[in-house]
Amino acid sequence: MQKNNKDIVIILSDKSQSRGLFTALKTYADQVTVFNNPVTAMEYLKNNHCRIILTEKNFTLMDGNGFIQQLLQDQYADNLIILEEEQEVVQKPDDSARIIILNKPVDLNNLLAQINKIYKEEL
Repeated sequence: MQKNNKDIVIILSDKSQSRGLFTALKTYADQVTVFNNPVTAMEYLKNNHCRIILTEKNFTLMDGNGFIQQLLQDQYADNLIILEEEQEVVQKPDDSARIIILNKPVDLNNLLAQINKIYKEEL
């Protein structure tokens, strides 16, 4: 199956936070796609590979740890940025996406610095 290369996919349950990050990130990426639940996001990602997934692990519809492991196992993205209430260790399969864990609330300057670092490394 041919996968489309998308730039950033945001998967956050908080719609206002998603809108705020979308507004900030749309100038940093060719395309930003937002989902407010992981089930819909997984359906989209089955046909669309992306450079960065920005997500959290606290969802009511799905186990967050299982969701992260599924993203890594199926290699839907080259880079995975996880927003956490506190630092946690994420089990990473070999050859899966690079993982960056950032604390909530999101420090927008730090997030943008991480995204810029990813883009520069991939040039």
